[in-house]
Amino acid sequence: MCEQTEQTQKKAVVSGGCLALVGGIAGQLAQAGYRVAVIGLADEAQAAAELGGAYWYRQADLAQPLTPEQAVKDAAEALGGVDLLVCTAGVFPAGGLLNTTLEEMDNAHNLNYRSFLLQAKAAANLMIEAQKPGSIVFVTSNHGLRAYKDDFLY
Repeated sequence: MCEQTEQTQKKAVVSGGCLALVGGIAGQLAQAGYRVAVIGLADEAQAAAELGGAYWYRQADLAQPLTPEQAVKDAAEALGGVDLLVCTAGVFPAGGLLNTTLEEMDNAHNLNYRSFLLQAKAAANLMIEAQKPGSIVFVTSNHGLRAYKDDFLY
């Protein structure tokens, strides 16, 4: 069997605010031989406590316009490239249409939709520049598949 070197080892970037979900994905990827970078909203101390210290981590608010692309670029630089991007971040304001503010609507759109596309854009450009095929995965919840009371934005 061939040993993986840092140059041949696959590299994954996983983003999302739920450390349990992100940690589960990152753990499975690490077990499969990937070097893993995690991007999330939690501060570094909380992330280290919940994820363990085995991953490169960057705290980032992916709802901000310039953050998703830069966070993926920073993660790829730390890993030495990117072969896989997994986007899991998502939020939905509770309370229904009549009680949701414009700010909550904008935040949900920016995080649930725009951030995924901007992260994918950055990862795809890095893969193309490196002339290496890769994969981009968007993870959502069942809120995108069925209706829930007062859950209209997901």
